Amino acid sequence: MNNTYISFYLKEGKVHIPTVTLRDIGSPPYVRFLLNEDGSSMVLEPYDHKAFPSMRVPKKVYAEQYAGGRMEFRCMALCRIMSGRFGWDTQSSYRVPGRLISKQRLILLDVTGAEMIEAQR
Repeated sequence: MNNTYISFYLKEGKVHIPTVTLRDIGSPPYVRFLLNEDGSSMVLEPYDHKAFPSMRVPKKVYAEQYAGGRMEFRCMALCRIMSGRFGWDTQSSYRVPGRLISKQRLILLDVTGAEMIEAQR
């Protein structure tokens, strides 16, 4: 399995980003998403300060002893945008594959390649 991805848990309004994915883009203090106009792709990019479109990455996510292995945040608005735009079932969860663009230190996510996953709760 590709370890570069993000997951949307639509029912709970949560987004999960694996720690390894955050480390791939330089362990930033904040991240933000940019959605392509045609909706086929999305970018996860590092961000250096708090702003309306950014999310703070908790420092504990980067700690070696942190067992979670991911950043988890609640954003019902983003989940609604994604489910509405792509016709995703709001009671389901989806994994969106991505790939590292190392020169720009960002993750290019292929929204058209999203796969439904089962919540592991």
